[in-house]
Amino acid sequence: MKLRLDGPCRALAERWNLADAARESFSNQTRLPPEHLARMRLLWSVMRMWMEWTYAWQRWAEFHQEVKGEQGSGGGG
Repeated sequence: MKLRLDGPCRALAERWNLADAARESFSNQTRLPPEHLARMRLLWSVMRMWMEWTYAWQRWAEFHQEVKGEQGSGGGG
């Protein structure tokens, strides 16, 4: 099962009325109100962190493979 972020982000955006705020801002050619901008930035931050985590998780095995000859060398030096 693959976890996805689009559902929770969509639910938060709907709860916070971000689509309506963005449409209104665009049609009136005004800035987003501060409370909507803060919430939009929060969603962007969460999405960015999710992408970073997904990337790291997908490449985890690449950086955690045992290199032949490395284990049991017992050497110091």
